[in-house]
This record gives sequence, structure tokens and C-alpha cells, in this order.
Amino acid sequence: MALKNIVFTDYSLLQDFFDSFSNSSSTPFDNSNPIIVELDEMMQLNKQLFYISDAIRFEILYITKSVNDLFGLEPEKVTQGFFLTTTHPDDFNRHQLARIKLIGMAQELFVEKKGSRIMCLNVRAKKADGSYFSAFYQAKLFYSKVPYESVFLKLVLTDITNLDYFNNKVYFYNGEDQRFFCYPNNPLFVANNAFTKTELKIIELVEKGLSTKEIADAIFRSVFTINTHRTNIIKKAGKPSMQSVIADLKEKGML
Repeated sequence: MALKNIVFTDYSLLQDFFDSFSNSSSTPFDNSNPIIVELDEMMQLNKQLFYISDAIRFEILYITKSVNDLFGLEPEKVTQGFFLTTTHPDDFNRHQLARIKLIGMAQELFVEKKGSRIMCLNVRAKKADGSYFSAFYQAKLFYSKVPYESVFLKLVLTDITNLDYFNNKVYFYNGEDQRFFCYPNNPLFVANNAFTKTELKIIELVEKGLSTKEIADAIFRSVFTINTHRTNIIKKAGKPSMQSVIADLKEKGML
């Protein structure tokens, strides 16, 4: 039966897919597989793509055909580093830092032989026609002994162009709260503070050692405005100082 034209906020189908993959003696990647049929339709209706990979062997195991809708590329042609190459130059460094952190976390989970982690961020991604859209990446790393011992990555990319509360916001999450692995219109995402692009720029300039006056000159704002931003950043991050904010962001892989 065809699915209704609605947004699917629950990602439990992704676990069903992994269970099918883990328990099957033959490949579950058959277009007639009911789970794949439902998964592909879910991704297309949500303007999403999903892939699962071996995060230790750096091998994509499966990707939905909706990658063609978003990037104009056939699933079998997608490689591990492809999505980074689509990132807008202004967002590239942040995306690269997150990717490096993700690889490190996968290795930690493999050594610990247990656990899972969630990482989320938004960047601008380039379509096949050269235009950019707002992309939200949600990565779930988890250790598993099936179908063989490794750390696997379930990744969902969502076109969030029409989700207003992400506009002009730089969103990032790195932690163990499984609630963040759901469609990003959940109130949880709204409540979780994200920096504006201006705030992130100020953080980056502070990290580089610039004074308040130098930052004001660099981004064409008054010293008063920069000081207001600094106060708001500290309050939003729940930290005692800008240096504490910077240290926290570095630990999470955002700086």
C-alpha cells in the first residue's frame, strides 16, 4: 500500500533496515525488499537520503536512490568523501572538522566495544546544477557484532531549506541523546541553542586571538555590538567565558 504524502519523523525504519541487513544470509539490497521500498518512499517524501556504512573500513554498504534526487548521482557512484566535496566553501572547514571528529569517535567506540554517539550539523550543499541548498546531516555511530564486528554509521541527510528555524543558524550537536536522531522538525531541535553565523564568526576570530576592536573592524560592527554578541554567546552556551565556549566547541569537533 502506498504511503501517504506526509513527513515521517520516526527513524525506526532505519533500524529495521539494519536488522534486515544483519540477519539476512543474502543481500537485503533488493529493490523488491518491502523495507527498501518503504525506505525509499520515506526518503523521497521527506526530501532526505539515507546511507549506512562501515565506519572502520570506510565502506558505504547501502545508500537510498534519493541521492539522485538531491545530488544527481546514481547510488553506486557515491564514494565516502563525496558529500564533503559538495559543501559550500564557507562551510567546508566546519564540515571537515566534524568529519574528522566522527572518524575519531568511531575508533573510540571500536576500542570500547560498546556504545553509540549522535552528531548533527547543517551546511550548504551543492546540487548537480551548481546551486546550493541547506542540508542537515544526522549521523548515528554504533558498535555492533552483527553482521560482523565493527562500528557502523547510519547517516540521514535532509533538505531543510524550508524549515525556518534553521535560517541563519549554525547548528551542531555531538552527544549520546538518541532523541536527536529523528526528523529535524522536532521541538527538541528548536530548543537546542544554535549559534547564528555572526556569532560563530566572532567565536572563530576570538579563537584566532583578535581583540574586540579588531573583530568589530573585521566584520564591520561596533565594539558595543561585538560585546553584546559575546555576552549572548556565553549565555547561550551556558559557559563562564568565551575561552570555555571555545574549548567546548573544540572538544566537540566544531572548531
